[in-house]
Amino acid sequence: MSNNVSSLTNVSRSGVLDDSSATSMVQRVLPALIRLFDETGLVQERAPYVLAHLVIDNESLQKAACAADAVEKLSIFIRDANGTTSIRLKENALFAIAALSQSEDNCRMRVVEAGLVPFMAAALSSEEASIREAACQCFRSLSRSVKLLRSALSDVDLATPLIAVRMKGRIFV
Repeated sequence: MSNNVSSLTNVSRSGVLDDSSATSMVQRVLPALIRLFDETGLVQERAPYVLAHLVIDNESLQKAACAADAVEKLSIFIRDANGTTSIRLKENALFAIAALSQSEDNCRMRVVEAGLVPFMAAALSSEEASIREAACQCFRSLSRSVKLLRSALSDVDLATPLIAVRMKGRIFV
């Protein structure tokens, strides 16, 4: 099923279908894709990446994914206190959060309400460059909201880890 969802996502993004056909198809695929977060192994690891690829630059799909509780389900992988989430899954979950919160303030608020900001800030200090990059992308998306900049993002010390990441030349955002 995951290959089918990934293939449908690629068809949708390719521009081959007209807008109404693509929208109809994606609205059917989106819930199935979010259910794949509950699977295990490679399917679970890849599902957030496919979601990010599907919703990037599409505000209506970002809204639909947020309404389907994608943020809450992704937060499980980002908040993992036991360290059982793989690096790739955490990276893909962070990139999916960045894609979901790219344009829509309601999605950004869901990210804040899910309590992800401190975990994203901690990810800026990860040993894994891919995790740091994904966390930077999350903050880039969240920072597009002036309201969040004045409230939730100002409560977390982002300057120190962002400057450390930048000074080391590891990531260029």
